[in-house]
Amino acid sequence: MIISHNILAMNASRNLGLTEKDLQNSTRKLSSGYRITMAADDAAGLAISEKMRAQIRGLKRASENAQDGISLLQVADGALGEVQAMLHRMRELCVQGASDINTEEDRDAIQAEINELTEEIDHVSKATEFNKKTLLDGSWAGSGSSSKKPIYFMMEHGKGGVRLENSVESLNGEKAGERVTLQEAMGSEGLNIIYTEIENDFATTQTASGKPTAAGYENFKKSLEEQIVPQAVKALLTAFPDTFNYLNSSSIGIGLKLVNQPGSATLASVGIGYLTYSDGTLVKDQFSYTLTVNMGYLDMDASGNIASDPASAKGREALETTIVHEMMHALMDEALTNGMIGAQDGKKNPAFRFPGWFVEGMAQTAAGGCSPYNDWVNGGLGLTAGSTEVSISATVKSSANSLKSGSTASQYGTGYLACMYLGFLAAGSGAVNENSIASGLDKIMNEMKNGKSLDDVIREHTSYAGVSDFEKNFGDSASSAFIKELVTKVGAGSGGLVGGSFASTDLLPDTAHNTNLFKLNTQNETVMNTYPTGVDKLTDGGSGGGTRGGGSGEGLWFQTGANDGQGIRVYIDDMGADALGIRGLSVADHEAAGDSMNVLDDALKEVSRQRSVIGASHNRLEYTVRNADNSVENLQAAESRLRDLDMAEEMTKYSKSQILLQAGQSMLAQAAHAPENILQLLG
Repeated sequence: MIISHNILAMNASRNLGLTEKDLQNSTRKLSSGYRITMAADDAAGLAISEKMRAQIRGLKRASENAQDGISLLQVADGALGEVQAMLHRMRELCVQGASDINTEEDRDAIQAEINELTEEIDHVSKATEFNKKTLLDGSWAGSGSSSKKPIYFMMEHGKGGVRLENSVESLNGEKAGERVTLQEAMGSEGLNIIYTEIENDFATTQTASGKPTAAGYENFKKSLEEQIVPQAVKALLTAFPDTFNYLNSSSIGIGLKLVNQPGSATLASVGIGYLTYSDGTLVKDQFSYTLTVNMGYLDMDASGNIASDPASAKGREALETTIVHEMMHALMDEALTNGMIGAQDGKKNPAFRFPGWFVEGMAQTAAGGCSPYNDWVNGGLGLTAGSTEVSISATVKSSANSLKSGSTASQYGTGYLACMYLGFLAAGSGAVNENSIASGLDKIMNEMKNGKSLDDVIREHTSYAGVSDFEKNFGDSASSAFIKELVTKVGAGSGGLVGGSFASTDLLPDTAHNTNLFKLNTQNETVMNTYPTGVDKLTDGGSGGGTRGGGSGEGLWFQTGANDGQGIRVYIDDMGADALGIRGLSVADHEAAGDSMNVLDDALKEVSRQRSVIGASHNRLEYTVRNADNSVENLQAAESRLRDLDMAEEMTKYSKSQILLQAGQSMLAQAAHAPENILQLLG
């Protein structure tokens, strides 16, 4: 027997320590409910469990995302349901207006309701939001398809973008009288490359397309072809030489479309046609132009002679003023294509399009926003030389007239004043005169032609921070003082920059002038221009004032999975009046009403197609929610088997450890007294 080392006590103490540790582990697990409370409990199991936990939490959030997506789609579908109801009502009105039992007053009343419904459809497209994201304005449009079928669009200024058929009636050749694609109509010769002698001198291959121009009215056609249109082009090249003179020797054709709509307030309009593939990519070398003139608006005799009374709003001078306005659109279409049609990097992008006040305001600067034939300053806004700067500010900043309002008055009236002010600032804020303002606007447009955006030039040539800041603050003290001085100097004149005199109302000489640029084709309504290699119309700048609606232009992405790339993309196209092609519908006569019915049929199909896409996506998201919830349940069960504690089993271990602890303590006490037995040997 030995007493230096109590081996029995040491053994009992060691085993007691192990038992205490087991008891502590059991207590920790029983109190937490988990089998794995730290990595040491099960290192491999912990790693697997944490991956499962990430997946489970991700799937739970994805399920909630999908439910939010369903709510968003329900908002969009509800709004489109109302749009569809309005389209049905408009079609019903067109059917009513097509009957000749209606008087002119009846048709005016029908037209008024159609116009209001058109504006409401446009309002719905811009005002339908979910979580501050506008849904129906085209911000979330995308291809949704890899197909490359070309689609033909016609952008008609003052009437917005109208989608047309991507086929035309062939007027000659093997397929004369048949419906063919534009490429087929042009034929192989329409694709020939035309040589260019110098950079700014090019010829386009011109191909007549669309319908033939209405027969007759030869005197009227001759006046447009030989005098009014070429004189307007010449005057614009003179007013803005830096921007447009590069086109001086080029040949770009424009077709003539004659309509007879006495009840319409539109005298003339210019449209630019272009081809895009279904993914939004533009066909870069093919653009068409059409000049539409409403003969029913003019005071004209049966031979096509227009009244020359300067006091008449339906005479020659009124027509010339309007043609100057419209040909300014055409030249801007040609030189500033991206901003005029809404394109960026070779693809359609509505956010890149110039705001309406700039598009119409610039045309007004050429023809005159105070013209007696187009008076949006005096007659529209009520601003005269007697207006105070305070009243001017209140007028142009009002909700009805402000640049951001998008109203007709804001585009043609306030827009004119805003563009004139931009020209004044870009010229150095010197004298308020025609030449100075024209040179400032020429500088602005030329810089945009060379790639800068409207946002850029406003920021660089003014004290405003860009488009948005200018729109918000136009009507401040400095701009109001400019407007006061401008309307005073214009007096009873037109206020136009063409002709070099604010006071002039007769803008163009009534003499013949020959030009190849925008030479009017009086035989066909549309001229398709195919541009030679090296002429790129898509290099200029656009608005640059931010993405419309805050969207990416690549559809709405709903993250419906726990991992990157697991989701659903939904495309919602622009459902505004322009995109649906319903802007400018007319019931002036039974033919116009019939045409309007056909346009509305197409619009109804487009809305139905979009609602179908939304409905299918809604159903898909419903299944996604169910699948995610089911996956969460099953993954949770698997993770539970790894992580959760078997309480019965662990309680058994706990009880065992408690018994062993008590026994160990007893054995340790007895082992500690064992060396005392040696005293018996010593006694």
